[in-house]
Amino acid sequence: MYTYLPYFLVILDGCFARRSHKVRYDTTDFRAYLFGSSDIWSKYFEPGAAFHSYTIKEPSTPVQFDNLNYYWHGFYEKTSETTKKICKYGITEADGELQNVRFENGTSPKAISFGCSKWDECCGFKCCNNIQGFLVMMGCIAFMFLVVLGVFYFG
Repeated sequence: MYTYLPYFLVILDGCFARRSHKVRYDTTDFRAYLFGSSDIWSKYFEPGAAFHSYTIKEPSTPVQFDNLNYYWHGFYEKTSETTKKICKYGITEADGELQNVRFENGTSPKAISFGCSKWDECCGFKCCNNIQGFLVMMGCIAFMFLVVLGVFYFG
């Protein structure tokens, strides 16, 4: 029976010591949507005083993109009962045009907030479904149970 212990420990280590390779989404698609079409652009912005600057028309109005509501820093509102987690994405130099966005008073939003459901995680600029990790864990537990059962049954 104890000759199977090393195999069992290898399986156990593979299931519980796995590394998370969570994707971290950036703002590329969001920026293409927001600044790619004058119809969309004019819905949320007015031309700013400086060249290539954008003044937010209504800071409390969310930008609706990819089935999520994105709010400018400080204006987040819970829009759904399924929203359980508030995510905040800090705007950096890598976010291109978003650095040129201004409030009416001339200040820049430092972050964009959005909400995710209780089964999701914040993955940069989007929500990632965390159910995959749960399913892998349950599969490992079931497999280990079958191995232990087989060891005791077949001895």
